Amino acid sequence: MKILVLAGGFATRLWPITENRAKPLLLVNGQTILHHLLEKLKNIDPRDIIILTNQKFEQDFREALVKFGNEQSQIFIEDAKNEGAKLGALKAVSCCIEHFNIQENIAILAGDNLLTDFEIEHLQVKDNQACILVREVESLYESRKFGVVEMDGH
Repeated sequence: MKILVLAGGFATRLWPITENRAKPLLLVNGQTILHHLLEKLKNIDPRDIIILTNQKFEQDFREALVKFGNEQSQIFIEDAKNEGAKLGALKAVSCCIEHFNIQENIAILAGDNLLTDFEIEHLQVKDNQACILVREVESLYESRKFGVVEMDGH
């Protein structure tokens, strides 16, 4: 399985904090969001992790991967120099799959989210099946902090 980490945005909604730093490289408790995510993926071969980003932040991600000891992870550079030129997440994923000729299953993770209760090893995917990682929330208030997935009796 390949892990695709979406990190191709320009983080314009958080400017000026993110004018020169991608959201996944913002610090939370002394570590970047990306570092926290890679910690959750420490049992995954780094060669199976691909960071999808843009030209503006390419070097920052390369340096971050070396710092974390994940220099074997790959980086896919979306050919976009600004927000208006972005391909969009799904098109970027499609281009990445084509570029690396990915034939196996993939898990797509948002690089700017702190994931607390997931373990990628427990994700079992059959061929030609899509899965979404979700977790149950305790209250309506808590659910407002996240996107909501409604299950149809499954």
